[in-house]
Amino acid sequence: MKNDKRIKTYNNRFIRELDRAILTVEPTLIDVFTSFYGEEYRSKIKNIIKNVNYVYFLSFSFLEALNREGMLNHKDRKIVEYYLTYLRKLKGKNEIYLAKKILVGPRYDESFLENEQLLAIIKSGTPTFTLFTDEDEAKFYRTIFLPIYTINLKIIIHEINHAFMVDAICETEEELVIPSLFMNIDCEELINDYMAEQILGEYKRKKGIIPDCLKRFTFHTFYEDKYYLIESFYYVFERVIKISIMTGSFNLLWEYAGKNNFESFCSLIKEYQAKECSNKELLMLEKLVLNMMEDASLIKGIDIETYFNELERQGHFVRRLKKE
Repeated sequence: MKNDKRIKTYNNRFIRELDRAILTVEPTLIDVFTSFYGEEYRSKIKNIIKNVNYVYFLSFSFLEALNREGMLNHKDRKIVEYYLTYLRKLKGKNEIYLAKKILVGPRYDESFLENEQLLAIIKSGTPTFTLFTDEDEAKFYRTIFLPIYTINLKIIIHEINHAFMVDAICETEEELVIPSLFMNIDCEELINDYMAEQILGEYKRKKGIIPDCLKRFTFHTFYEDKYYLIESFYYVFERVIKISIMTGSFNLLWEYAGKNNFESFCSLIKEYQAKECSNKELLMLEKLVLNMMEDASLIKGIDIETYFNELERQGHFVRRLKKE
């Protein structure tokens, strides 16, 4: 009982901090996302950012990772250890009971507790964007799940960018029909995180305010070590990717890149993320990008020399091959 009271005090404090922080960064985020995607999309960007629903929860995996790092000051370490002790005592409890204890934000519907998707989110402990439907109104709502206390601005940007990427077109009796721009979630997550890094850089260049609670912890993500896998692809198709996301015209990227080559590229990204790649494997990726460029040039001319120059700028050795 005493533990619950102290945890609620912590939760209420960190929820207030996050609520204020999101309101603080919102205007600059709208400007930065607009600068990133294009002024013509300002209205859509503003509407989504202002209307996305935030749900806060306690993340055992994030708190444990922080505790392992051993870089916390005395005050933060005490808070993290208290949360971890509390969450360990909940292990083995009924999933619904667990959800009620772990979900701490004020903005969730009780019907969420019957949703298997939500239970999977809080079990994984990772920040997540998803869609939830309102059966009575036949509407869907963009919802971002954030672990309180362990969040930073890049994580919020990453999840907001997912909100632009994901859209439902209809609902069957079994599920929401949600088309995807990329062929698998691994490729989508990597490119999304790469975009989030660029947007965060633009936010800092604009000298946007970053509240203390959004810079309390800095995480080096797994994705950051794998950016090199998609940099060339992203450079070539950046504008098409952005248009596809903002307009929901996911077939546009497939048409430009060529569906078979694009599918092969996404499959390799999934495979290569899990290991260190050889030069031969990286050349295979570059070859696929070149093949996709050739398909794209049939629709709209792309200057291949500009592409080679960009590879050299990234530090790659580029040998121009003569065609027979």
